[in-house]
Amino acid sequence: TVNLAYRTEIQTSDSGKEKRIAVRQNPRKDVEFKSVVQKGDYREYLRQMNYWQGRSTIVPDFARFGKLSLPATEGQAFIVVEEIEPWMKVGGLLVMIFGEQRMIRTISDIDEKTIAFSGDIAGTWPVGTKAHKGLSGHLATEIAGTQHTNRALTVSVNFSVDPGYEEFPA
Repeated sequence: TVNLAYRTEIQTSDSGKEKRIAVRQNPRKDVEFKSVVQKGDYREYLRQMNYWQGRSTIVPDFARFGKLSLPATEGQAFIVVEEIEPWMKVGGLLVMIFGEQRMIRTISDIDEKTIAFSGDIAGTWPVGTKAHKGLSGHLATEIAGTQHTNRALTVSVNFSVDPGYEEFPA
């Protein structure tokens, strides 16, 4: 679930009409993830949340991605995508995901369908690998969950995108 929070001030005139004035030009963005963890994953989840709660991190925006049109190999500092998406910008973050592989890189240049990085690629990335927009922010300090048994839990994790990081159309 993605939540956008706007902030406005309500002023009431003498005639009783309300007027909303924007206090914040861009909304704050929160992303909520829900998952079921059980057995050994439950203990690992508790350890990870204990470590990461309140810390800054980067997560992929699963709704926004491009796909590699050519394979990328270890040591090269660029990828070629099927199409440059509007959110792909110099200085932006890309989170590449294929199977269990993950990699985060900063975009240093864009030329037609080629995206250059500030560092070399680690690993081998086949055609069709997804390159997601990276969101910078932090996990909420409070995490809700429904405990079904002593070894199974449905968790709801909230990730708050850093203010000013997300761009919105004017």
